[in-house]
Amino acid sequence: MFFEVSDNKISKSNVPSLKCTHEEADTRVVFHAKHISEMTAGSNVIVRANDTDILITLLHHVARLNCKLWMDTGSSAINTRRYIDVTTLGAMLGPSVCSALPALHAFTGCDYTAAFMRKGKVRLFEVMQKSTDFATAFGNIGKSRRVQQAVISKVERFVSTLYGKPSMSNVDETPLALFRQWNSPSTRGNPLHKLKRSDPALLPPCKTELVQKIKRTNYVASVWRNADTSSLPTR
Repeated sequence: MFFEVSDNKISKSNVPSLKCTHEEADTRVVFHAKHISEMTAGSNVIVRANDTDILITLLHHVARLNCKLWMDTGSSAINTRRYIDVTTLGAMLGPSVCSALPALHAFTGCDYTAAFMRKGKVRLFEVMQKSTDFATAFGNIGKSRRVQQAVISKVERFVSTLYGKPSMSNVDETPLALFRQWNSPSTRGNPLHKLKRSDPALLPPCKTELVQKIKRTNYVASVWRNADTSSLPTR
């Protein structure tokens, strides 16, 4: 369905090229933005949304859209309404970062995946930017049905780095190292006093859990990466 305003009247018409299998508006907006950029090249396209998932998806696709893309977000009632220049932001971040963002966002917590406790998005983004291997790994997640072992190994090291253990390539070793670091007794007379403050939720996942998380991330990222197509990947 396509709506057009003319002479203060709104008309609607069916557009066969806009027929798609998208179930969520998060991806459908990208598909529609692509259609607009093809029909009216160089036009301004404004997406009204408050969802980070949509911003991440727009940033991934913006370089391939022949339009000036904006995101209208926030609320006028509380003076938080702002326009984000997605086109300029995407150019500033660069193609490698924009390619890695869908998988990074899905991996570190979104509407479909769990986040790492007390690990904010800014910190996660900074860790990824420190290594081209990390950016390359997340840039490959979501491009195929299966995640290569080399990518999984890089994500393992990313998680270990996130928790302050960059030298550990095996994520199964990281929780034990952190547990010993946090809870080793400082006095011989009271060896268990630090365990009262122990919180297992602050430890990284083991490899078995991490692999499942990566697989889930791979599916979510593949959906976002293909948001500009009429048919999205299935599980």
